[in-house]
Amino acid sequence: MSWLSRYRTPIQHIVRSLLFMSIGALILLAYIDFTQPVVSRQLRHIGEGIYWIFLTLILIKSWLDRHDQTARPDPSPAMSGTITVLLTGAAFAFAVKKSAVFGGGFGPMTIVLACTLGASILVWVFASRHKGNIGEARFNTTGA
Repeated sequence: MSWLSRYRTPIQHIVRSLLFMSIGALILLAYIDFTQPVVSRQLRHIGEGIYWIFLTLILIKSWLDRHDQTARPDPSPAMSGTITVLLTGAAFAFAVKKSAVFGGGFGPMTIVLACTLGASILVWVFASRHKGNIGEARFNTTGA
């Protein structure tokens, strides 16, 4: 038994915890950037450092997971579709918030977030009902 197989689980827990901490720090810095632009310029170098730490932790987690022998099931179409809609909508909402066209207010951002939440619920319901028809393409190769 190698040292990696012996300590894999504790290392994975530590890396996962550090990943969540760095995500929280990046979210906090993004919030400060939206609310206090003067302060955010002074914290830019800290954000860049946390970003590189985050990328390094993702690489370590990916390497550890690749060597993990336990099989994880793929996410359901409902879960992956809903997450995709939520992330895309959140990115668009923050782009709308930063946009000068909409005045940078919270009104348009709130509308986008509400529409995103509604669309994610619709995607969840649709994908849950049609989960047998969603997935990789299946071709008839027998010629019949």
